[in-house]
Amino acid sequence: MDVQHRLAYAVGFLKGKAYEQILPLIDEGNINIASVEALITLLENAFGDPDRVRTAERNLESLRQKNRNFSDYLADFQRYAPEVSWNDAAKRTSLYGGLSAELKDALVTLDTPDELDQYIILLKRVDNKIRARAAEREGSSSTWRSATTTTTTTPKPAPPPTTTTTGTGTQAAPWTFRLDDAVCHKRNVKIACDAANAFTAGEQTTWLDNVQTVKVTSELTLLTFVHLR
Repeated sequence: MDVQHRLAYAVGFLKGKAYEQILPLIDEGNINIASVEALITLLENAFGDPDRVRTAERNLESLRQKNRNFSDYLADFQRYAPEVSWNDAAKRTSLYGGLSAELKDALVTLDTPDELDQYIILLKRVDNKIRARAAEREGSSSTWRSATTTTTTTPKPAPPPTTTTTGTGTQAAPWTFRLDDAVCHKRNVKIACDAANAFTAGEQTTWLDNVQTVKVTSELTLLTFVHLR
């Protein structure tokens, strides 16, 4: 590809003021610029930072990782680093200065390499471990909070038994329980169970005079009856 084709291809991407800057140099399809490199220089002189190096230095000095992952912080660092004339030791120092407090703390017990590229690899690995542990800790905390907020239902206390006075004294009224059909028939009681369950309070008092044994267990109310007198 000759120079004119390369220039035409590059100029095709220009828009707005950048294209207007080149337009006076285009004559009957020819671009009156010596090379693509000369085109870049022309545009940099027109729109570039006149103090690009100092601007890059200021950006590096103020750059901080904060809560971002290291890869995002590194991408910003590498955008400005080529503009400055620092050696690798100076870049390493600047890179360390902007690290998060957590990452700096993790480096305290580690041997760090002097080479910048190896130092960056170490920082990536340590930062990934810190973030993985933070995610694990947050997951455990969420599980614990879920377990401790389980709703419990407190059972209501049972009401006290009803008492009645009979010829044998005051005792708990057995008619607070339904009679067991099998027990009634087994003891050959002459009163039908359904009728006994339907007794009024006064009738139950009379009926109690004929009951010789009342037995209540913790698991089953068992009423044992004998023949009426």
